[in-house]
Amino acid sequence: MRMHKVRRWYPSRQEHRVIWRGPYSKGPVDAPLMMGEKAYLVDS
Repeated sequence: MRMHKVRRWYPSRQEHRVIWRGPYSKGPVDAPLMMGEKAYLVDS
């Protein structure tokens, strides 16, 4: 996983600013990963 950019709206400034968000895994930490037809490489 890697960082990604998001354009966030700041109402006080009336403008969008680019911020960087960190990687995350969706779901409970102790749950197993779901496997399907595709396999994805996750860098940590």
